[in-house]
Amino acid sequence: MKRTWRAILALTLVCAVALTAAAMALGSKALPLTMTDACTIGNPAAAEGLHMAARIGMEQNRLQWRMDYDPAADATDASFRLAYSDRSGQWIFDGYGYNIQCLLVNQEDDSDPICREVLRQARASGEELVDVTVHLADYWQDLPLSLSGASWPGGGDFCDAYGPWDIGDTVPFPALSIPVRASDDLTVALARNADGSYEINGYDFTGISSAMYFTPFSLPLEGGTLTTLGIDPAAQPQPDWAPEGYGLWYVPVQTNDDGSSTPVPSRRQLVYSLDITRQQVVTLKQEELGGTVYLMTQEDGQLVLRLLEGGTYRLLQELSLGPVPESDPGTGGYHTLTIRDGFIVVLWDNQLTVLSRTEEGYHLDYTCPTQTAYVTGYTVSFTDPEPEKQGDEDAMPYTVATNFAMAYQDGKLAVAAYVGNSSMVCVLLLEVYGPEGLLYATARVPSVERQFAADNVRPMWVREDKKAPFPEADISIPIPELTWEK
Repeated sequence: MKRTWRAILALTLVCAVALTAAAMALGSKALPLTMTDACTIGNPAAAEGLHMAARIGMEQNRLQWRMDYDPAADATDASFRLAYSDRSGQWIFDGYGYNIQCLLVNQEDDSDPICREVLRQARASGEELVDVTVHLADYWQDLPLSLSGASWPGGGDFCDAYGPWDIGDTVPFPALSIPVRASDDLTVALARNADGSYEINGYDFTGISSAMYFTPFSLPLEGGTLTTLGIDPAAQPQPDWAPEGYGLWYVPVQTNDDGSSTPVPSRRQLVYSLDITRQQVVTLKQEELGGTVYLMTQEDGQLVLRLLEGGTYRLLQELSLGPVPESDPGTGGYHTLTIRDGFIVVLWDNQLTVLSRTEEGYHLDYTCPTQTAYVTGYTVSFTDPEPEKQGDEDAMPYTVATNFAMAYQDGKLAVAAYVGNSSMVCVLLLEVYGPEGLLYATARVPSVERQFAADNVRPMWVREDKKAPFPEADISIPIPELTWEK
């Protein structure tokens, strides 16, 4: 019995020593956290009353530093803790919408005519990699539209040539009849497997373009989905493309015996009508599941935002946001709409528009240009990097995005994010905007970036135990926390 207790005590002692050694090894990296000013422009007085909190982790986030920063006073207060759980990120997910898709090639269906043709030509070539081009008008009179699951609201590819990826189950959607034109060609890239068979691993279009002509949007709802298709004026849409009308469709979703869900397009309802020839949907969002719907369109050269009542889709407010900003060629006009508590930020390329919430609805406060920060190697700047470095994969530009922390008060919009590249991954970027544009911007580099390998340093949520402070379902990247003093 004594031997047993001695063995237990010895084992306990060994474990304690091992744990102590592990803690000491970790503790040796628990160095005081300091922040280096990598680049600052503007007047810090613009950030008076603003507070930023950030958390940085190492060693699977067992080492955690919290940094509280007062930008106006340029004061930093950092604290450290040793944790035993990884709370590096949060995933917010509130259900599936169903996007309108165009399924041109189904490699899993042996009867698919395009699939048979591209495989025939690939086998005839005998090459390891081969591109095959087909004329869509030889196979389709109208584009084959269907509904397929979308894990987050808004955006996505319109056309899918089914390859080694899985787009999920699809259900035909007959509410739109978009004709195939003579110029619509599909080029399919195929690769030969070791057994001599071929599979699709890419595709490209001539004439039809998911980026230029069609963009699907959808929102998850209780018992259904809200779906639509944004159609660029360049596609020259005609009224007969939507014989039943065009706009936002509500499609019920049924639960099957096996627990899966399937949309039922035969029971679709057009709940909000738009003019297909002149109103292009560019954004579709909701405050919460079944809540107010935010519909942004481009029409007659203007951006228009509509608020629709959840469930009834009655128009609550319509706001003109001004002319559609000119976009750089090839960008297609990158745009997002970000909903926060009491305000909205609309981004279009390098321009932002701020709207504040009032008792009567939203008020357009101002529109101004954004300021880009460039992270190159171990440097940060607010001017373009040298031309020879602009194409460097380590040169990363950052501007305001929907996954930035945001706080708005008295006409000043503060935005912040962790940014970086392969050299630095936890640079803290803070910018403050007003009606005249950028008022203040700073980039801060935590000392652990230089002391340890960048791939071992990770940004973390400040609010680990709470839901992130915004409703978008497609954001899981950790962000700092911003608050203005009331």
